[in-house]
Amino acid sequence: AGTYICRAVNMMKPYNGKVSERIGNATVAVLVRHRPGQAYINPSKPVVHVGNGLTLTCSANPPGWPVPQFKWFKDVEGEVSTQTILAQGSQYVIPRAHLGSEGKYHCHAANELGHGEMATIMLEVHQPPQFLAKLQGHMTRRAGDTEYKVTCSAKGKPRPSIKWLKDNKEITGDGNLFEIINTPTEGPNGMVTVTSLLKFSGKGRPVVNQLIPGDRGIYTCLYENEVNTANSSMHLRIEHEPIILHQYNKVAYDIKETAEVICKVQAYPKPEFQWQFGTNTASLSMSSDGHYEILHS
Repeated sequence: AGTYICRAVNMMKPYNGKVSERIGNATVAVLVRHRPGQAYINPSKPVVHVGNGLTLTCSANPPGWPVPQFKWFKDVEGEVSTQTILAQGSQYVIPRAHLGSEGKYHCHAANELGHGEMATIMLEVHQPPQFLAKLQGHMTRRAGDTEYKVTCSAKGKPRPSIKWLKDNKEITGDGNLFEIINTPTEGPNGMVTVTSLLKFSGKGRPVVNQLIPGDRGIYTCLYENEVNTANSSMHLRIEHEPIILHQYNKVAYDIKETAEVICKVQAYPKPEFQWQFGTNTASLSMSSDGHYEILHS
């Protein structure tokens, strides 16, 4: 079967002219009646994300003549259901995939002379991570609180990985300041739920399981698989007594210079300052003669 071309060529040389080539063509199409051969489905290894569309295309080799009809089938409980035809035509369209769309799809081509071997592909449907339990947006705890932990839970397909971040830096969970415990659970259709526990506990803490002022910050649990990422964040505040940050306990200035004495601390909630001079227990204040000026920032 195919298109055959008969071509004739001659060379003509007119008097005092240039040699020119002339070509004539004739075409004939030869059609051979035959049944279609082995069917093929494209793409051969389809993967689609939940909610997206997909088009499967069936063809046969040899194609068959007269032009064949294509029929689509799907496995029902693990077996090919040839009694139920999904669709007819060379294309099968899934407008919006869901987890139930996953499975084995088959097609074959047939004409009045017979039908060819069936083609089979396995369609996988993947889902991005979807949260089942998120972090609380804001949390306030007190330094010295014990056994504090937070939990995230999300499902996805394929199984999502999880990272914990503090102020956008990954927490290693090496047991120094934190412990991370991940628990995966297999669900139907290959869905996997991963529950992750972040424990504020480790040998690097003054007391193994107590909160410290340095625990304050923004914590994020980040889930990721081949489809997409999803995250949830929490702003943790730690109430603690003032911690001295200034580096010098002695300052020197010449007479008539403006002297600055700095007291720099870290605390939550916001601290109040009281200045005293010498053995006088009365607090210094902004004096009317401009002797002292007290500034807060």
